[in-house]
Amino acid sequence: MYKNQLDIIYNKRILIVAQNFNIGGVQKYSMQLIESLSNYKIVILTEIDVPEESIKKLNIICQKIEIYNINSFDFSEEKFEYAFLNSFPVEKKSLETLIYKLSEYDCKIFPIVHTDVHAFTREISYFLNYFSGIITVADVIIKKLIINTGQDISKKAHLITPVLDKNKEIGKQQKSKIKRSRKIGYFGRIVGIKGV
Repeated sequence: MYKNQLDIIYNKRILIVAQNFNIGGVQKYSMQLIESLSNYKIVILTEIDVPEESIKKLNIICQKIEIYNINSFDFSEEKFEYAFLNSFPVEKKSLETLIYKLSEYDCKIFPIVHTDVHAFTREISYFLNYFSGIITVADVIIKKLIINTGQDISKKAHLITPVLDKNKEIGKQQKSKIKRSRKIGYFGRIVGIKGV
């Protein structure tokens, strides 16, 4: 489905930065990103060591994967063409250092933002000119970044929601649920991004 887009990054060094690979939506997004790039060379940097069980899953998904701790990684040894920062690092100084190291070698950087209230979303607002694109799971985040920064980043924005389904065969349509759940919840805010 995304063959043309993925052909662009074939045989390139790809970096995925995430805080951890424990339970959660951000972590699931990282796993799905790795699954969609499973034929490529991927380096993962995390702050929290990846559990052995997760490493086994990752090696099944992608056999060309390397995992390192971000705090001890030597950027002078590795150059990346593409980097996906999955809502991490959240501290401004750490983010700034990472962006500058990646930019030094013309790496195309794509932060992935999941919510407008996360500290990462606020922090990337200071570095918008360094990004080749911004991946989000909700358009409202991009709209709020535009309003709060005054920068039109709409051409850089990519709405990519998690869509991979282990039980779905490639090329087959997903069947609708026969029975619908009546459980509905709203978790969010209707205000500008904090601190921008």
